[in-house]
Amino acid sequence: MDLEIGSSETAALEQQWSIKRVGDGVTEAVAEIQRPPPQRLAMVFGPNRQSAVLNSLLEGWQLHQPATMLARTLGTGRRQRGNRMIQNFERAAAGLTEYWSPKVVGEVNDQYVKVAKLKGTLVWHKHDDEDELFYVVRGSMVIEYADSRVTLDAGDFHIVPKGTLHNPIAEEECLIVLIEPKRTKHTGDVVIEKTKSIEQQLA
Repeated sequence: MDLEIGSSETAALEQQWSIKRVGDGVTEAVAEIQRPPPQRLAMVFGPNRQSAVLNSLLEGWQLHQPATMLARTLGTGRRQRGNRMIQNFERAAAGLTEYWSPKVVGEVNDQYVKVAKLKGTLVWHKHDDEDELFYVVRGSMVIEYADSRVTLDAGDFHIVPKGTLHNPIAEEECLIVLIEPKRTKHTGDVVIEKTKSIEQQLA
C-alpha cells in the first residue's frame, strides 16, 4: 500500500533526516520513521542531486510500506508492488529534455540500464572493449555501419559489437534503452558537444 506524505508531515520528517557525506561528492540521507511499522529509510544521491534534495526534501516523494525506501512519484518511473521495485521506461524518460543525453535508471551486475531520447544524429564512434545493446521503446532509429545500416522500430533491439564503428540516427524523436558496461564512454574516444560523462548520466 502506498502512503503519500502530506504537507503536515513534511516538516516533522525533515527533522528526522540525518544527512552525511559518504565520499566522492555522494550524499546519504537516512531517516527513522516512527509509524507502524517503524522503518529506517535510506537514499543515496550523487553530487548533482545533492542541493536539490537538501533544499526541497521529500517534495514529490511517496513513502512505501513495507519497503524501507522512498520512491519519487515523478520522473524516475519507479513504483512499488509488495517488496519488489517496478520501473517503467516511458515514465523514467519523462523528465528528459535533451536529445542524446542518456540517463541511468538501473543496473544489472556490472551493466547500466539507461534511457535516452534521440533525434538527429550523434557521431561516428566505437567502444573498443564493450558491446552495446539498443532497445527501441518508441519511434524508430537507424544504426549506420561502415558497410551497412540497421533499422530498428519499436520493440526491436540490436547489439553493436565492441570495436565496431557505428553512428546512431533518428529522423524523428525516438525513445531507447541502452544496456552497456558501467565503464562505457558515451561516444567512445570521440568527444563532441553532445558527449555526456558517466557522472552526468547518473545525475
